[in-house]
Amino acid sequence: MSKLIYFTVSSNKLFIEMFLLCLESLIKQNYDGDFLVITNFKDEISKRYTFKNPIHFLNVEDTHILGAASNKFKIYEFDKAKNYDKILYVDVDLLFFTSPNVIFDLIDKKFIYVSYDDCTQDYPSKLMTEKLKGNYWWKNSLFEMEEIKYIERKRILGINTGIFAFDSSLIFHFEKIDKFFHSNIALSNHALEQPFMNLYLFRNNLFKPELTDYVTHNGLFKTHHEKPIIHFAGYAEGLAKKINCMNNLINLSNPKS
Repeated sequence: MSKLIYFTVSSNKLFIEMFLLCLESLIKQNYDGDFLVITNFKDEISKRYTFKNPIHFLNVEDTHILGAASNKFKIYEFDKAKNYDKILYVDVDLLFFTSPNVIFDLIDKKFIYVSYDDCTQDYPSKLMTEKLKGNYWWKNSLFEMEEIKYIERKRILGINTGIFAFDSSLIFHFEKIDKFFHSNIALSNHALEQPFMNLYLFRNNLFKPELTDYVTHNGLFKTHHEKPIIHFAGYAEGLAKKINCMNNLINLSNPKS
């Protein structure tokens, strides 16, 4: 099985620092596949990349925070993407304390594997259409009223798009999500690209939330974690704080003798 983990790194060089911390956590878990970085910082990253795993780059022009957030959809522009069997997208503000193989082993050819959002920072409810009359987390103005009623009735939770996994045969969906995002970008909110991927996966019955068993998105707001993949979600808290929290957790998990 050929594996690829890919990232986006743009808009701010502090993301490079988080990227290197995330990579280190993956290497410590014996990840033996390839990496792809969608970035405008190829030279800076290449100079600091010291791992044996093959690394590829896809250059991007859009580095504003909104466009940068949607660069994760650009996997369809990577000409070698279909050479891999299974693909995992990872935000750079994640740390792995288990092998990513637990995720790769889940993947089949029918679904995109995701995790429900559990970050307690913003709102108590985590429905996919978050605060249904308020246009907050998942931007309910994108949804039809019948969809909103269905989500509320079924209590379908919102997906955090900081990590997701899929078979390479499903890459074409990301081109569709990318086009959907850019044709409706005026409807975006502080959740950036997330509402658009939520809606697309919901409408196409494409997602399985099995990653929820392994991932927490509450890294910035809890010091004890019961799940082995930690996402330090939340842009407003500041990148320097994220880096500090990631370093602190790494140090706690690797006590000096």
